[in-house]
Amino acid sequence: SVASPEVKVPAHVHNEGDGIRFIAGGSIIYNGEELTQGDWMYIPQGVPYSIDVGPMGAIMFYCYSCCCA
Repeated sequence: SVASPEVKVPAHVHNEGDGIRFIAGGSIIYNGEELTQGDWMYIPQGVPYSIDVGPMGAIMFYCYSCCCA
């Protein structure tokens, strides 16, 4: 997915399974920590989370209910 700069993604959940989100470019703030290219985040099924996109936007790859989570 591609996120525009400075977007605030409100709290939401994924009920289809645990997930992993990889940051391919740009940055996001997740749980008060900046994640940049090469970083990843684990998202447990049914647990609310939100992100704030950094000033350059972000490019992310993600997988929910996948074998790697």
